[in-house]
Amino acid sequence: MIVISGQIFDPAGGAAEATAPSDREYAIARALADSEETFQYAAMREFRFELLMRDSIVSAAIQLNESPAAFASFANSRCNPRYWKLTENGGFMLKEGSKPAEAIRDIFDNGHMYAFECATAVVIVLYKAVIDSLGDDVFDRLFADTYLHDWQYDKDLHLLAVDASDLIPGDIRYFKNPDVDPKKMHWQGENAVYLGNQLFFGHGIGLAGAEKIISVLNRNRKPHAAQSAYLQKRAIRPDFRYLAQYRAALPAPPFGRLRSAMPESVQQNKKSRIIAAIGSKTYCMSISGCAFRNSSKSARISSR
Repeated sequence: MIVISGQIFDPAGGAAEATAPSDREYAIARALADSEETFQYAAMREFRFELLMRDSIVSAAIQLNESPAAFASFANSRCNPRYWKLTENGGFMLKEGSKPAEAIRDIFDNGHMYAFECATAVVIVLYKAVIDSLGDDVFDRLFADTYLHDWQYDKDLHLLAVDASDLIPGDIRYFKNPDVDPKKMHWQGENAVYLGNQLFFGHGIGLAGAEKIISVLNRNRKPHAAQSAYLQKRAIRPDFRYLAQYRAALPAPPFGRLRSAMPESVQQNKKSRIIAAIGSKTYCMSISGCAFRNSSKSARISSR
């Protein structure tokens, strides 16, 4: 359900004179509206920004899949030394004098110079989506100390982890492989971007449905494994409403209408279960919303 300023938004109704969104934006709106979750916005501009950025996340994932950037374990990571310093643990430290947005974009433009694992790939996709949604200047200001390694990310990304049964384009999902072969720990799971139409992007696997991703993980289980890999009912997503403050107001979408006030039962149950978890690790729990924040410039969730 989509609730804007206390009113339910129906993507299927009405029309407005505004800049037409992509077909993907409409599909995202439908997924939000049909979800068991309640997506609440203080104003239409917040909702429209979420459509824009989710669209950008899907586009960035497809672009990374089309680039020659390779999959590699941390020990075999590589990067373009023009922009990044390769650290001992396989991370990419932004070089002094390099512009963060330009350095992130280089991963897509010169992918043959890069190799990294799937968690780092997801953070790269999210950063590229922020650049495409907010522009280079805002990104360079917010993410001046960009560092890429595993699920470490700048606190201004404001990632949220939520219980989610529904698949919504632009969400990050995790396929867990509980019986992974101890000699192949880089296959203990797959961080994947949901693209819509039952398709995911997982770095190292490519564009695939859930069955294929599970099949790949199952081929990397220990001998005599008893448990199949599976898709966890958790989603990771940026705090779109937080990031929307850095974007000039967008026009209302040329579809849908505000059709009624939010039911009292929904108003009394605004709090959502949010569990900060990816893979096998759980980090915090809240009943109103949980952004991963700490006192340092970077935050961390978990590894593949």
